[in-house]
Amino acid sequence: MSTPRRTIYLIGFSYTGKSTVARQISVNLHIDFADTDELVESRAGKSIPEIFATEGESVFRELESEVLREVAQWPNMVVATGGGIVLDPENRAVMQRTGAVISLEAQPSTILARMQADESDATERPLLGSGDPLSRIAALKSNRQAAYAIADWTVNTNGLSMDEVAAEAQRGAEEGWKRVAAGQILEPHADGGDSDVAFRVRTETAAYPIVVAPGALETLGHRMSDLGLSGRACVITDSGIPGQWRELALGSLNEAGFDPLLLEIPEGETSKNLAQAGDLFAELSGNRIERRDVVVGLGGGVVGDLAGYVAATYLRGVAFVQVPTTLLGMVDASIGGKVAIDLPSGKNLVGAFYQPRLVLSDTRVLNSLVPRQLTAGWAEVIKTGAIFDAELFEYLEANAEAILGGDEAMRAHAVLRCSAIKGRVVSLDEREMTGLRARLNLGHTLGHAVENALEYTGILHGEAVAIGMSFAAHLAERVGSITVGERQRQIDLLKAYGLPTTAPDGLELSDIRAALAVDKKVAAGRTRWILCDGIGRGRLRDDVPPDVSDEVLREFLAG
Repeated sequence: MSTPRRTIYLIGFSYTGKSTVARQISVNLHIDFADTDELVESRAGKSIPEIFATEGESVFRELESEVLREVAQWPNMVVATGGGIVLDPENRAVMQRTGAVISLEAQPSTILARMQADESDATERPLLGSGDPLSRIAALKSNRQAAYAIADWTVNTNGLSMDEVAAEAQRGAEEGWKRVAAGQILEPHADGGDSDVAFRVRTETAAYPIVVAPGALETLGHRMSDLGLSGRACVITDSGIPGQWRELALGSLNEAGFDPLLLEIPEGETSKNLAQAGDLFAELSGNRIERRDVVVGLGGGVVGDLAGYVAATYLRGVAFVQVPTTLLGMVDASIGGKVAIDLPSGKNLVGAFYQPRLVLSDTRVLNSLVPRQLTAGWAEVIKTGAIFDAELFEYLEANAEAILGGDEAMRAHAVLRCSAIKGRVVSLDEREMTGLRARLNLGHTLGHAVENALEYTGILHGEAVAIGMSFAAHLAERVGSITVGERQRQIDLLKAYGLPTTAPDGLELSDIRAALAVDKKVAAGRTRWILCDGIGRGRLRDDVPPDVSDEVLREFLAG
């Protein structure tokens, strides 16, 4: 039996700390260290600026790829790479085949400050010689960001010590090594350079693109055809979807020869039940929908869950396409293959993991959402930043006014980034076996209990998640996972986006306890909580004493 590889590649922009952190990891794990820039300079006999000046960037890139291929043959290494090494698809593939890939992140202003403070190297940094180095850094970093998204783990280095960054990178490497053992390679923008593809999900059972772009609905039909789908398209939607989006989807499907059938369900969570599923089964059968045909879910999370459940079970499974029309659906519910219906005793208790063939998000649709529905969706975006991406969290803090004011570019950026994070997590942990995907349920444990106690009326899912996140922040602070300041940042950001942070009036502790008892995250009779370990980090906790969680819950319900 071969010994598993324990190689780590650190990627990221210049001055995110790759070399320093790699040396510390080398000491911590007792493995060898290599720096691709140093190896290139040694091989060429000159500095990197000299290589650029005398031989050009193409020669440098060839040398860089050459040394990477050699280093990749050495087992159990930690490798600091150059900032642009990820631009070559083959380099990305080499790293992903042979080790865990960890991205070190920092804000452009932080990178510039570090660069300016390094006087010994200032003369060799062309970025410092440009008229506006901050803008140049931001532009270069933005161009490379999609390639950095291949990482198994991203560590935001702002405000962290070198030891803290190294520890977090080592924790992320554990996830990457599992991916390497499974033979998975995660590649963003893998569809022939299609810039509208935020991420391509790859799991043990499926591979599919996540498309995020304004105007994407017009491309629905031909994208489905390009993926090899054919036959009739049964479009399941709800009564609240504006006619303009229905017509665009149906028109695109018609043009591509899918002869669409439109089926409408009542709007709202109360439609996500066995009776409604039975009605849809009867419609599919009555219209002679066959296994070669396609079910398209055009709507929010309820439509996606119900349509996906119907697709997974009708004729033992027909192809399924997700076309989310809510912010919550775009950034969370449509990605990952979780499809389900509710029972009177709890939410999503009957369902399956059934991956779609395509997820297509047209961000123009957000302009037509009623304000309350759009607001509710930001809970899932904030959740993603809080548990996985400190830089996204900071982006939401810094740009709240512009985002809430309707800035389409900023909204689209947030949707794309969340979609890529969710896609990467699903690719690594499709069925929640490692605990990685379960972290996306931050706020959902109590959130689902609140929805259940209110019988799914008078509250939107995102609002319930926001309430659950607020409680989770209080609980995390109580058990020492986050500071008081980190707890308050989460609550303040939820409030900034107009989300509730306190429990609705009239909820009884006994009702919440009863709902928690049937939650899917209960194991061996113990509630497992998803709690943050700082901003952008978190984990599944089954070690919170019940008396502590009960005490915090009583305080929270009392306001």
